[in-house]
Order: sequence, then structure tokens, then C-alpha cells
Amino acid sequence: MNLVLRRESEKKISVSLDRFPFVIGRASDDLTVSGPGIWDKHAVIDQGVSGELNLTCRPETTLQSNGVTLRHLRLKLGETFQIGSEHFRLELAPVPQRPSHHWEAAVGLLGAVILLTELWLAFNGLAFV
Repeated sequence: MNLVLRRESEKKISVSLDRFPFVIGRASDDLTVSGPGIWDKHAVIDQGVSGELNLTCRPETTLQSNGVTLRHLRLKLGETFQIGSEHFRLELAPVPQRPSHHWEAAVGLLGAVILLTELWLAFNGLAFV
């Protein structure tokens, strides 16, 4: 399951959560955000042993979720939270479409030709026995 952390500001961006720990802050290599109330390494998203995602703030920082100030939040799909002045939402990433294969189309076309040939032969009394 691919997850995306979507930033809900005027600069809408999405980052893929594909490795952990995932750091959010002004000086982060994972997701760099700046604004009032955001520290250099403000919070970390980590994956628990059961696959759950946990958002934990550094000791000197906090986050908000549903108007409540917290230091830790277990993230669920659709969860929204605020770090400093930035709002975020956890979402499923779009499922990438696999590339089309020309041989699949060719096999389908060959099947249609064989079927039409058999129908033509049967209609003309020349069907295979």
C-alpha cells in the first residue's frame, strides 16, 4: 500500500511515504516545510511493528489534530493534522497503471481472427470435424 502525505496549503504537494523514519521540518531531507511554528526537525513519522504509522513530535514541539494539541498521533487514512502553520492529510497514493503490451492486443486480435474463420467455415459447411 503506497501512502501519500498531502500538504493542504496553496502549494499543494504530495510526498510518498515509502521509507521510515520520515522527518518533517525546516531542515528535513524527507519533507521540508517552513512557516511560523515549524522547527528544523519538527516531527517524525515511523512505522510500528503492526504496520501502523505513528507521528511523533520532538520534545520541544507539538502538532494539532481536530483542534487538540498533541505530541503523538497514530495516523489513519484521511487523518488531517497541523504542524505549525501547515496542514497535512494522509491519503492512499494513486495506483499506477501498468504499461500496455502490444503482444496482449495481438493475441486478442489473433483469437478474434480464429473465431471469425471458424464461423465462416461453419457457415459454408466446411467446419473442422
